[in-house]
Amino acid sequence: MLTKRLPVVSITARCFQTCILKVMWLRLHLRQLTAGLSLALSLVIVSNTQQVLNAQERTRIGPFVIELSGVLVKNGQNEQVASDRSLNPKELPSLGLGVGAGAHWYPLKIKKFTLGLGGQFLRSRGSSTPMPDLSTTVVNELWPP
Repeated sequence: MLTKRLPVVSITARCFQTCILKVMWLRLHLRQLTAGLSLALSLVIVSNTQQVLNAQERTRIGPFVIELSGVLVKNGQNEQVASDRSLNPKELPSLGLGVGAGAHWYPLKIKKFTLGLGGQFLRSRGSSTPMPDLSTTVVNELWPP
């Protein structure tokens, strides 16, 4: 009796091809599953955020507000500002630290409309390390004067 013998290479190639197709199928479905889970998680977060926002009490604004804050000012190295002070732009400070304060009074309140008067004060100071190759000029100036 003659039996047909299959070549080993073709069986191995067919198994390899089947494995690759299964991996591709899994990857495709994992992407879809991940996208679905991301969408579901986003919807849960958005719906919970709305409940938190609705839970806040609506209070009227008070008659006055006082504010105190620290500030970080980016001064920049402007050629016009440097030439007004007889400096090189590289000698100007790029960053400055300061303090801000404000006071506001709200005399007029009509339903959702509030009109107020107030003012703010800002003071900052910056310094820069002189470059070794430049002749430097010391400037100790306040703005506004």
